[in-house]
Amino acid sequence: MPKNPSLVERLAQLHNVGHDIPWSIVAQIGKVRPYTSKGGETRYLIDLRPLARIWKRPNEHFFETERDAERVLDAIRETMRREKKSLVEAAAPYLPAKAKPILVPTRLKVWMQDRHGATLAGDLSPNTTDKLIQYAKPDGAFAFWNNRSIFDITTASVMDYNTWLRDEYGKRGKRISKKTRSNILGAFRPFVRWLKHRKEIMEMPEFPDVQPDEVEIKYVSIEDQDLILSSIPDEARGIFLAMARCGLRPNEARAIRMCDLMEDPNGGYWFFIRKAMKGATLSAPMGSPKTKRPRKVPVHPDVIDWLVLHPTPLHLEQPLFRNPDKQAKDPMRRWAHITLTRRWERACKKAGIKISLYPGTKHSMATDALERDIDIYKLAEFLGHADLRSTKRYTKVTDRGLRAVLRPVGQTTGRQAPEGKKSRK
Repeated sequence: MPKNPSLVERLAQLHNVGHDIPWSIVAQIGKVRPYTSKGGETRYLIDLRPLARIWKRPNEHFFETERDAERVLDAIRETMRREKKSLVEAAAPYLPAKAKPILVPTRLKVWMQDRHGATLAGDLSPNTTDKLIQYAKPDGAFAFWNNRSIFDITTASVMDYNTWLRDEYGKRGKRISKKTRSNILGAFRPFVRWLKHRKEIMEMPEFPDVQPDEVEIKYVSIEDQDLILSSIPDEARGIFLAMARCGLRPNEARAIRMCDLMEDPNGGYWFFIRKAMKGATLSAPMGSPKTKRPRKVPVHPDVIDWLVLHPTPLHLEQPLFRNPDKQAKDPMRRWAHITLTRRWERACKKAGIKISLYPGTKHSMATDALERDIDIYKLAEFLGHADLRSTKRYTKVTDRGLRAVLRPVGQTTGRQAPEGKKSRK
């Protein structure tokens, strides 16, 4: 005998029906149940669990008769059928303003469970999940919403939230930076989008565009970069060449496998960037790249030359660049981020140059490309930038393009002043 469908299954069925929702489906939502009050009286409630239980109309007495409760339940069902509203929205008028099922913290807990599943699947970085956990604490960055319902999330309240983050949130009275405020708003937006996708709210509010203060891009010349690379032992240099010559992010270079290196029939090789490490440790999972979109990058001849001299095992899932340290803990000899960083710092110290890993590799490579007049759109595609603004940051540190606006000395327009008129001097 088939079991009765749960409320979640009924709501899924309702969602799949489309625009013409028959009463026979919404009639399955909720139940009126009797209960005995503390005074021994028989009363009735509307059971919408796991969402909520409704005991009475707002500002009225408890349901004394089954018919009273049935009228309210029919009104909720009719709102869902005619106005195409979710159960959460249809039931909201009959719930207290601060009813736990519709409070933002309650829905945040459910969303966080979804985020945890995405982390286990490798689709989300553990670092991102840890940051969300910090934000969702009672005194965290989402505390503004502690006593608010999901229906309070409007464009106006999001603007108030931005003001609260700017003026009130922070430790010891210190204001947080624009970058941190942008990150917090960026972390809250997917939660609201999740509510909208589940039809728990009907409109997606607008979020303020907080532009972080410009951070000066640090880089070194290609000559200095070469000097640092030459200070790295040859057997360990391959992954650093991939970052410096091909503009790979460290977590992309750590994740590259044998199967991600493909030969081009027309000559040369390509990296297919399909994975990235979602964390700094060896136990971190692999997931999609930062932009969520795979891309291909031509492999620099220096990298190919290194790979020829340092062949790796033929197993396609093996890391292409392996940590040569025989004491490496990972049996596959994958690089940990801290090991990369320490190896780079030792090379910088030996070369007498002070620059960290990311600026010394990717930033320096991108700045050099713009100095060589590489098209900024091509460079953005090469580097895997989803937003051109990320690439334009490098234009602020190269002034060659601005100098090129000036007319070279001695060059004229080739035009002559009309007769009878003197040319301006």
